[in-house]
This record gives sequence, structure tokens and C-alpha cells, in this order.
Amino acid sequence: MRTTPEQGFTLIELLVVIAVIGILQAVLLLTLDPKLFIKKANDNNRKVGISQIIHEIEVYMVTHDQKPPEGGYGTGILGGKLYSYDYSFAQGNASYPNSFLEILKADGSVKTVPVDPQNGPAYNGPNPYYVYYQNVGLGPNNSLIQVNDSYVLWAYLENTEDKQCIQNVSGATYISNQFGEETCLYVFENGEHKTVWD
Repeated sequence: MRTTPEQGFTLIELLVVIAVIGILQAVLLLTLDPKLFIKKANDNNRKVGISQIIHEIEVYMVTHDQKPPEGGYGTGILGGKLYSYDYSFAQGNASYPNSFLEILKADGSVKTVPVDPQNGPAYNGPNPYYVYYQNVGLGPNNSLIQVNDSYVLWAYLENTEDKQCIQNVSGATYISNQFGEETCLYVFENGEHKTVWD
């Protein structure tokens, strides 16, 4: 009576396959940067949040004679005229009860305020770091100019390679070190996305 040997893999064959799988996994991790994917996901959430806020500002302006809400964080003078500005971290802060987000909430334009995916730095609080200017427009040489009944809103994005970030006329992305790391600006003027700031 003849017996057939059992079919199977040898120990050497199994070790070779495990080594190949390990090498492929290492190569895959090197080519697919997980931190970049996280930055892109966070930035997508910020883009959705800024779109929501722009929609709410536009709704507010329809019911308020086309005037955007005032920023409650501070004021300044441009071209001899007053403008106001605000940061989303001021929302919910007792020191700044007239945040533009608080005004939108009181008006009923805002139901929920977007939350930043990272919760931002300590001084940012639980809300995305949006910068808002009322009675301001984008001016030449990366400046702001006074424009009545106008507004500028931007968010800081983590992925500085994002093609939707604002650039100067020579095509260089404007990079900020606002949070101790490089970010780029995702900018809107009167609800219109801007990719060039001349």
C-alpha cells in the first residue's frame, strides 16, 4: 500500500512569504503618507464648515439689507473707515459676546457651529479657526482694503499643497505659521472662493 506525502508549505516557504508581505507593507506605508491623508480629511471638514458659514452669512444678508454681520472681536481703520473682524474661537467666549457666529446664531441663520477636526490649539477652543472681516475686501500686495457691505472669510488648512489655497500672482502659495506649523489660507470674498491674491 502506497501513501502519498501530505501536501503543504515548508517553513522556509512560509518565512519567505511573510518577509515579502512585510516588505510590501513597508513600501506601501512609505508611499502613502498617513499624516497627509489625515491633513486632507481635516481640511475637507474645514471646507465644508466654511461653506456652511458662507451660506449662513448670505442668508443673514438677505434679511438685513445686504449688510454682513459685524465682527465682535475688534475693529480697525482702513482708508479712513471702520471695519470689524472676528475669529471663530471667540464664539461662545464670554469676553466676546458679539462674535459674528453668535450674531448669526441669535438671528437663527446658524443652527450648529462647525467643530474643527483637531479642536485646534488651546487658544482656538472647540471651533474651527476662521478669520472674518466685515467691510473689507482683498487688496493688492496681499493687503486688505475697506469696502462697504463686503466681507472676507478664510480658514487655515493643514495641507499646504492644496491647490484651493490662495496664491500670489506668481503662483506661490501664501504660507502662514499661525499655529507654529505651516498652514495655507482657504479664502472667500463675498461668498466667492479666491485662489489668487494679487
